[in-house]
Amino acid sequence: MKYCKPGKAPVIKGDVLRKSQPKNDVLAEIFKEYASVLGSIVYAMVFLKPDIGFIARMLGRYQQNPSWIQWQTVNKVLCYLKRTRDFMLA
Repeated sequence: MKYCKPGKAPVIKGDVLRKSQPKNDVLAEIFKEYASVLGSIVYAMVFLKPDIGFIARMLGRYQQNPSWIQWQTVNKVLCYLKRTRDFMLA
């Protein structure tokens, strides 16, 4: 995430999350980290950024069997968090 472009929003109109996905052993290795990263997002939601609550709950639905679409959405959320890390309450 060091070189990600900071995002404007964690999810935008038109993003679709689906449960159906092709099975792929290569992607299965990548998605082992999904639960860990999602846990970090939920932590950020609870303690720092309640505005990402909706997308955190939506991504939690796919924790057992994430697809590439969910992984891309997780990356969008992380880029959004990177963009807003210096924001403070006025």
